[in-house]
Amino acid sequence: MSTDSLGTILAEFQERLNSIDENIRHIPDDSVCPDCNRILPGRPDVDYIIEHRPDIRGPVPRCFCAQKVIDAERLLHQLADLPRSVRGPRGGAEWGDATLENIVDTSGNAEAVHLIKSFAHGNAPPIVMLIGPPGTGKTHMLEAVGRYYLRRSMSVRYVLVSSMLDSLRPSGDMDPRAEIGEFLLPRLLILDDLGVEKASEWVEEKLMAVIDDRYRNNRSLLIASNSSQIEIINKLGARIADRLYDENSGKVARAVITDPSARQSPMFAPLAEDDDDTIEH
Repeated sequence: MSTDSLGTILAEFQERLNSIDENIRHIPDDSVCPDCNRILPGRPDVDYIIEHRPDIRGPVPRCFCAQKVIDAERLLHQLADLPRSVRGPRGGAEWGDATLENIVDTSGNAEAVHLIKSFAHGNAPPIVMLIGPPGTGKTHMLEAVGRYYLRRSMSVRYVLVSSMLDSLRPSGDMDPRAEIGEFLLPRLLILDDLGVEKASEWVEEKLMAVIDDRYRNNRSLLIASNSSQIEIINKLGARIADRLYDENSGKVARAVITDPSARQSPMFAPLAEDDDDTIEH
């Protein structure tokens, strides 16, 4: 292509640009994604410009960065599989998310509440174990920390230990070694109801693989259990108990909840609504 022909093309382009109405001549800089250089969605003013520009033919590349973030956050929540532990004003018909703010303080859970909040803010050992009878708010605290992590776009996996073991049991022509990767990858692993599973060499092997990976690599692990140290030793073996009741490395912290079951007390009763439709705590 000669210089004259290129100059002619540029001149014709400038002439066509100058003929476009000033109001639709330029696309605002803030309507272009700085990451992918595509047009951001949700800009009616830019849509109007594109629609009325005679020189723009065909679809204009659009930015999907924001949607990708939304999709990633949705996937994080799905993979976390967190329970809902807060009973709403309609009782069993309504359940809400547990948070660090709506944990109910009691005379028997002060140590656990302090430890769980310290863990969430990175001021506690990587492994924290909550011990106490059923119905004392352990799952609520586990869920609250899990949702705290999710709000910061960190991966979480919540699972009942019995359900985890069921998912690992080989069946049919599956690999008999059973894959534990999904419980090793998340930033935070939450194991609920440790110690209720039936003792066996296979159970000890699988739990040891998961717990020891977190222990050796200083990775975040939250555990709730109704069992005493002796029961853990008898059911799961000395190797697992040795790690969970470690007193010297600084990797593990435990808190015992001494409250009676909240399911048998007013603390677990449905929250009441007043005349202004606000929830009383």
